[in-house]
Parts: sequence; structure tokens; C-alpha cells
Amino acid sequence: MRKSVLSLLLLFLMGGASAQMESLSALEDSIAHTHQRMLAAGDDNLRFAINDSLRLLIIEVLNSEGCFAYPFKKLTNMGTITSPDKAFRVFNWNVARENETHKYFCFILTADPKTQTYNWTELLDQERTIDKPESRYLAEDNWFGCLYYEIIPVKKRKKVDYYVMLGWDGNDRFTTKKVIDALSFEKNGIRMGAPVFKAEKSTLKRVVLEYSSDVMVSVKYHSDMKSIVFDHLAPGDPAMVGVYAMYGPDLSFDSYKLKKGKWELQSNIDIRLERKDSRPYNDPGR
Repeated sequence: MRKSVLSLLLLFLMGGASAQMESLSALEDSIAHTHQRMLAAGDDNLRFAINDSLRLLIIEVLNSEGCFAYPFKKLTNMGTITSPDKAFRVFNWNVARENETHKYFCFILTADPKTQTYNWTELLDQERTIDKPESRYLAEDNWFGCLYYEIIPVKKRKKVDYYVMLGWDGNDRFTTKKVIDALSFEKNGIRMGAPVFKAEKSTLKRVVLEYSSDVMVSVKYHSDMKSIVFDHLAPGDPAMVGVYAMYGPDLSFDSYKLKKGKWELQSNIDIRLERKDSRPYNDPGR
């Protein structure tokens, strides 16, 4: 009798899990289709109208049981990355306007292993109105929008203190930006920015690298070096200092190296000497 009851319970649980996966798969299909429609839209009004539907679908999937573990392999044109410690997932995309500026959208889904509960937070892009972003703390409703592509946990006393977020911002037709930000979970919500990036003359709360839209720039974390390595940027003509549309890589590298919980700027590094292993060096993925 006990075996029969256990078998029935197992079948019930398996059936529930199967239905859950089918529901998530159907939502994933709808999200992928709607996102493709948004990308193909002919003007800004239509693009943002479709994006409103896309945003509601994302909220629906975030409210669905099993969402945190679901792989979302069909969302190839949207950012769905998970922190290395499995503490949160990021759902992230952009809407490109006709004038070649961008509006960014981001949802962060957090997991609490103790209570087995999940909560999501929407970040609201206000990049265009943020003055001096490298010196400011920002919040959920005042986010420096970008597309995140890498998450780096930074520990303090064996617990994660904050996360470094590497991101890309298409900015406009003249310049592109790479963003090195810090994310932490506080009692009153998500905080963006932390005084942990020690530059030459000041300590920054985030790093924003701006350069010509005609070039590619690498910003990549190397775990063996505990360093964020990036192309050194400079204008081709010294008279163009401060005109970021004229900036590009000059074939040298800088880095932010992790030391005691903070990132110290290292200028003009020799990447071959910095690396601890003997494998041939390839320039960071661009």
C-alpha cells in the first residue's frame, strides 16, 4: 500500500513538473516571437508598443514557478545570465531607436535558498538624465542602462559583498560605452555603484569607457589574474582629447586588479607577464 501511495505521489509530482515545463516553454516561445517582432518593427512607436507586450510577458514568466532554473535557450537575442553563485538571474534587452540611441530594460530575479522563495525587481533606465555617473550611487528607479554580459562576485569574509557587472551600451551613432558597475542587495532594495574602483586621481563608483562607434573595445574579466582587462583608449590626434567619438584602442592594455575587495587601476600592463598560466594569450573577446 505504501509503495502504491508513493508511486501515485511521484507520478503526481512528475506530472506537475511536466506541466510547469510546458507552460514555461510556451511562454519562452511567446517571448522569443514578440522580441523578433519588436526588432523587425519599422518605426519607434510600433517598436515600443510591441516592447510593452514583451515586458508583460517577461513579468508573467518571472511570476511562474520554476522560472529560476529554466534554461531559456531559445532567447538567443536577449540577455539571460545567472550569477556564478546562483544568487540571481538577469533578464536584459534593449530597444534601438531610429536615431540610433537605445532604451534598456532589465529584470533581476533573486533566489532565497533558506525560504525557497523568488523575487524580481525591475531596473528603470535613466541613463540620459544621470549627470556624472562615475561618482553616483544609483537605485532601481534610476539605473545606468546597458546590456550585461558578465557577473563577478566579490567576497568579504567568505560571503559575497557585491557583484561587478560588465555591460555594453550602444549610446548613439557616434560613440559606444562599456560599463563596469557594482551591484549590491541592500535592505531597501538594489543599489548600483560602490566606491571600489580606485583610478589615478579618485575612487569611482562605476567605470564608464566611451569610444568611437566605429571600433571594437574589449572589457573582460580574467579570473587567473583577478583583473578586469580592457583596451587602453586614446584619440588618434592629441588635439581631440575629450572628444570620445575619436577614441579607440591604441594596442596597449589597462586593468582593474582586485586587491582587498577593491579594484586598483593598473596602467599599460604587460598581459603576458600578468597571466599566471603558460597558455598562449589571445586578446580578450571583442
